[in-house]
Amino acid sequence: MLCRLLADVLTVVFKASDRHAYDWERCLEQCRLLLSDADEIFSSVSSSAVCHEIEAVDAGRSYLSGMSDLCQFYEGHP
Repeated sequence: MLCRLLADVLTVVFKASDRHAYDWERCLEQCRLLLSDADEIFSSVSSSAVCHEIEAVDAGRSYLSGMSDLCQFYEGHP
């Protein structure tokens, strides 16, 4: 009986652990997609003036700051 109870508890623990791993994997995949999209967009900008305009407005600075934070986060989680 005790062995069965321990097996049930371990099953729950491993399922929870799998769920956390799955959630992290999804999170990191979404980070990768966002960074890929940003890279594609900024790689297609042919004028540095456009980049300076983006940086000059609050929304642009906020976006770039968020992308920078996301990049640092993503690089820290291989």
